[in-house]
Amino acid sequence: MLRKSIIFWAFFIALSSLTLADHCRAGFGASPPWVKNYNLLPGSYYEQKITLSRGDPEEDMEAKVIFKLPEEIKNWFSVDKGMKFPLPKGEMQVPVKIIVNVPTNARLDKYVGTINIEAVPVNRQIGVGVNLAAGIEVDLEVTDRQIEGMLVRYVSIDDVPQSSPISVLLRIQNTGNVKTRPDRVEIKVLDQFGKNILGTAETRDLDWILSFQTKDIFAKFPMKLPMGGYWAEIKIYKGNDILRETQLIFNVVEKKPILENPMVKKMIYAGAGILLMVFLVAAILIIRSARKKGKLRFSGIKIGKIEIRVIKEAEGKKENKEIK
Repeated sequence: MLRKSIIFWAFFIALSSLTLADHCRAGFGASPPWVKNYNLLPGSYYEQKITLSRGDPEEDMEAKVIFKLPEEIKNWFSVDKGMKFPLPKGEMQVPVKIIVNVPTNARLDKYVGTINIEAVPVNRQIGVGVNLAAGIEVDLEVTDRQIEGMLVRYVSIDDVPQSSPISVLLRIQNTGNVKTRPDRVEIKVLDQFGKNILGTAETRDLDWILSFQTKDIFAKFPMKLPMGGYWAEIKIYKGNDILRETQLIFNVVEKKPILENPMVKKMIYAGAGILLMVFLVAAILIIRSARKKGKLRFSGIKIGKIEIRVIKEAEGKKENKEIK
């Protein structure tokens, strides 16, 4: 009896371990598992980043998005990767954005629903069910309450070319449902030891950040400094409130000639390529037009040392020309 009991429990534990291992291997989830916003205005645009995770991505899979939403709001929703997109082998996490575009004539109300994301192996046989699925809760409210708010997520200063303005990067998250921006940004520049104040400046010329968006904007200060290292004390204001106060080190460096700038070189090469393409297309169109009018007849084209041979016919006379 004892022996039978031991065998039973050993078999049960082994079976449970296999089941648990298979469940972990097939683990699939979404984080966060919701799209929630209670402060949408008619006409609002909202994005929610979702990370899809697989515990053991041993094979290529395809994700399929299914909206289980009220008909009234189905067309508000879209996915940046489309309704079907790959989940590549070896990638444990795949980010995706759920986008909500509220129409300007949207009814003020609360809306709930679900977004299901199903994952199926790419080489699945026909008739075999879905392996993995994740559910995302949708909970929205369209309101007429206007809410303004923002968070300063990041502040930095890159090296400043000599005689160029100091450019301070601000990463701002708009947490409200109306566009916003800081009212002003102040900078105090000190020497490399942080003791002597070399200059102060203020700017109010700042870009707007749309509702629920995170955007990089720049505060620029036309202060001319000699090459060297400096400290900057920066204050970012909304009204009389300081949103963020920070100290940063930056350098003023020698300004490179414009042609040494990699971006400028790329633009020059791209422009030259476009001009060459336009020239070739124009030449082809002119030659085709002339051929249709009976003025030109090709006898050959050579690629390499570009050689075009044509025969010109005019007023009953034939004139041979060779262009090399």
